[in-house]
Amino acid sequence: MYRNRLIWLMIASFATILSLTACSTRIDQKVESLPRPSTTVNVEWVNTTTLEGHIHVVNSVAWSPDGTKLASASDDSTVRVWDVNSGSILATLKDPSDIFSSDRFSSRLLAYEFSSVAWSPDGKIIASGCKDGTTKIWDLQTGELLQVLPGQKGVSILHPVAWSPNGKIIASGIGSIPSKGGVELWNPHTGELLHILEGQASFNYWVAWSPNGKQLASAGGSPAVELWDPHTGKLLKTLMENPSDGYLVRTVAWSPDGKILAAIFVSGGNRSIIRLWNPHTEELLKTLKAHKNRGYSAGTTSRDYSLAWNPNPNEGWLANTINDNKIQLWDPHTGKLMQTLTEHTGNVKSIAWSPDGKTLVSAGDDKTIRLWKQSVTRD
Repeated sequence: MYRNRLIWLMIASFATILSLTACSTRIDQKVESLPRPSTTVNVEWVNTTTLEGHIHVVNSVAWSPDGTKLASASDDSTVRVWDVNSGSILATLKDPSDIFSSDRFSSRLLAYEFSSVAWSPDGKIIASGCKDGTTKIWDLQTGELLQVLPGQKGVSILHPVAWSPNGKIIASGIGSIPSKGGVELWNPHTGELLHILEGQASFNYWVAWSPNGKQLASAGGSPAVELWDPHTGKLLKTLMENPSDGYLVRTVAWSPDGKILAAIFVSGGNRSIIRLWNPHTEELLKTLKAHKNRGYSAGTTSRDYSLAWNPNPNEGWLANTINDNKIQLWDPHTGKLMQTLTEHTGNVKSIAWSPDGKTLVSAGDDKTIRLWKQSVTRD
């Protein structure tokens, strides 16, 4: 009898221990699932590097496809190639027919002033748009000027160029005085003019390829963003702002997945907005109210407006500049302005994200190129 009681007592004690252990485990799990004390994560973009070398305004800057180099286009008649890590100049591209020295700005000819620059997808060739409407094609390895695409004759202060994703076409925005603007599509290897796209714009301030290369967006000098089939030259659709509102579009940019098209509109009343559209359904998704700009005047040729989507899907930043020294950083999903960068001392003319989305580059009137990186702190 005593022995049986002892056995039952031992079994009961063991069961109690198991029960307490299970209870303790459940409590630990519940504690683990409760919200932890909040830790505020502060993410700021800071100017980590400043590249200097151009002696006049830097109009455009672009990343190499591998993210190790930058190309910059300037009014000083040069396109420069930079090593991002060291900050050194790897190459200075200059038209051999340019007999003027770069410091004689008053004697500059529009044929030698570069307003835009773009890398070929394979990173071997650079295209640069000149203010006389020509596009110059450079071999990056040798620095040789391979060819000059003649373009529309006349003054084209704003001359954007953009490679198609497959590298077979260069789109060139034109807008000569006093002619009507448009977009020229070139075969960069043969020099053949494939199409001339003529829309509503008096000047084409920007051209942008969709990520899949099936559409080309153009914008400038009108209330419309025009979407084209680059292979047929057909106008597919027009995303229109109400003309009575007084807004004109200045620049456009596709989201990395091609599902959103962003455009900056400005008015003579110093108002600035960023429209976000679904380019497929033409639905207006969101409007971001940017800071006041300096307005525009009839025939203005200012190119101090830029848009750039961060290519990293985990980041989602949208950056813009609007005719001053500020860079605005947005969360396009919430429409919240996250940060404003003000280190430039003159108008910012160009911005671009690195291919991995970890660095933003900017350039402008202060002759500098600035690199921005994230600084993360926790409270």
